[in-house]
Amino acid sequence: MPHHVQEKINTPQKSILGNQPIRKGSHSLSKALSNSQQRISAFLRVIAAICVLLGVVFAADIYETTLIPQLVPIFYFMAALMIFVGLVVLVARFD
Repeated sequence: MPHHVQEKINTPQKSILGNQPIRKGSHSLSKALSNSQQRISAFLRVIAAICVLLGVVFAADIYETTLIPQLVPIFYFMAALMIFVGLVVLVARFD
């Protein structure tokens, strides 16, 4: 391996904010990313809870209304899919 390539491999990555090597959790930039990830996770969980709630309401509404019998399974499938996706997102672990 050429010498200049070996130097690049062994040289620690430098921060754009200074000459210190980048360490996990050492800069406010990594903290900001962590806060951003937490906000995204919370937002997705709220959307998932709304999706589950709408799926349940949708299924209950289908049960109470009279529809063409051939359409009922399609609407139940859509409601079940909304509930399933919402529950998967609620129990998912975001890193």
